[in-house]
Formats: sequence, structure tokens, C-alpha cells
Amino acid sequence: MLCGLKKYHPKAIERRKSSPRLMVYDTALMTVVSGRSRELLLGDSELRGHLVKSAVGARLLALGLDLGFDVQWWREGNDEVDFVL
Repeated sequence: MLCGLKKYHPKAIERRKSSPRLMVYDTALMTVVSGRSRELLLGDSELRGHLVKSAVGARLLALGLDLGFDVQWWREGNDEVDFVL
């Protein structure tokens, strides 16, 4: 249902210091707990962006299991990459 994405960093100690980013395998988990209607969810651009990002992440996680790659995330300062394969 949920997994924690590790932060990408070349040094193992830096990867372990960072908290994992939680990802859902199915965006229905996000929408049902919000208690909002579909129209309200899609009308809120910030929430819609989170849903799209989560849908892409869920697909990458599924492909990673099938094709044998890891999905991670990266951030340094204000620069951020949602998914590093």
C-alpha cells in the first residue's frame, strides 16, 4: 500500500541520514482519505499536482519491480527531482 523512497546520494551515510519519502502504490488511497469529491480534488491545482506525481511514482514503482530498477528521490537546497531511477 505504501513504500518509502530513499533519497539518492552517492554516499551511503547521506542516504541513511535522510527520512524516506512516502509513496502510495494506488492514488485511490490518497483520494478516499481526503473526503473530497472528484470535482473538488481535480479543481485544486496543488492537490491535482500531488495526485499526478503520485500516479507517476506508482507506475515507476511497479515498473521497477518488473524491470529491476530502484526508484529514489533527490534534493539539495531548493533543487529537487521527484524520481531518480
